[in-house]
Amino acid sequence: MKGRPVTKPSGVITLTTDFGTKDTFIGQMKGVILSINKKVNIVDITHEIEPFSVSKACFLIQEFYRYYPLKTIHICVVDPGVGSMRRGLVIFSNGHFFIGPDNGIFTNILSSGNDETIVAISNPKYILRSDSATFHGRDVFASVAGWLSKGIDIKEFGSVVDDPIILNLEKPQVDTNMIIGRVVVIDRFGNCITEIKDADTSGRQFEVFFRDEPLGLVSYYEEAQQKGLSCIINSSGFLELFVYKANASQLYDIKEGETVMVRFI
Repeated sequence: MKGRPVTKPSGVITLTTDFGTKDTFIGQMKGVILSINKKVNIVDITHEIEPFSVSKACFLIQEFYRYYPLKTIHICVVDPGVGSMRRGLVIFSNGHFFIGPDNGIFTNILSSGNDETIVAISNPKYILRSDSATFHGRDVFASVAGWLSKGIDIKEFGSVVDDPIILNLEKPQVDTNMIIGRVVVIDRFGNCITEIKDADTSGRQFEVFFRDEPLGLVSYYEEAQQKGLSCIINSSGFLELFVYKANASQLYDIKEGETVMVRFI
């Protein structure tokens, strides 16, 4: 992965964390950013990722970043290793900037990108507090994002590296007859989103099974009235289990990690 110069960011910064909204953490991060660049636009993606769930954050990042202008800065912080020797990273990949801990949170971004620049944050000039033990979201990542949004070149933040942490994420098992995947996200409606992509089916006809029971595949939610547990390819291209106007997760006691099978016809 060879570093290369990149152009000035878009002026938009997104925030994705497991911090919740009860405390002042997010407000502090925004304050640091705006103190450096008051002209930037800050967008909250979500702060309700389950605490410490790096793999969940990894999945969610790939869902939203591409809908923002090229060269948007995305701060992503789910960081159980805060204060340790783990690195902080600034990444340019897929036409966007990403800032966060080097703990695998950017696995899907780096696995799908090319021509990346990856820098380990070390320049104290752009860090609010070098002795920060518990809040790198504010003292490192927000500060770096603010300076990056001002047009500071990515390589100014530290040295280019080529060995970011990549998680060994379990992927769907795909063969000529079937796909076996898992429920990876349950949203606030109780819809159960799997890791199986529409692209995995290669346009072939298929049936979906959950707990050995066949599910009806529909084109839109309302089509599943009176049909109980059903499935759909959602707007992000993932296979999703749902119940029309009800919470599928609660009604069927579905947990993240449960297996879903697609069988080709």
